[in-house]
Amino acid sequence: MRVTLKTPKNKTKRVPIGINWVFFLFSYLTLLFRADITRLIGYAFLRAISMIIFLFISKIIGFFIMVGIQLFFTCNYNQWYIKRKLETGWTCETEKDRQILIEKGIIKTTYDFTK
Repeated sequence: MRVTLKTPKNKTKRVPIGINWVFFLFSYLTLLFRADITRLIGYAFLRAISMIIFLFISKIIGFFIMVGIQLFFTCNYNQWYIKRKLETGWTCETEKDRQILIEKGIIKTTYDFTK
């Protein structure tokens, strides 16, 4: 499912909702290409901790922590991306797009983002 967001300069962009398969396949590159430096640093930090656990404590626990981090970011990254766009002045193009974001729990307000 996708919603259309509109920039302050009235350019539109279709943004997917749900699992981000590109992040699942190309984790670091997705964050770099979208210029999401704060999440890139957080992701790298969590992956480094899981790698230390993998190498020095337990390979099984470290592996499951790495997989859990990857799945957590894969399932949540599109929501974070949409929230960041809305916080920086982007708006929903239509009322239907706004309702979809409310139903999916991405925005928890009835504020009219179509203005």
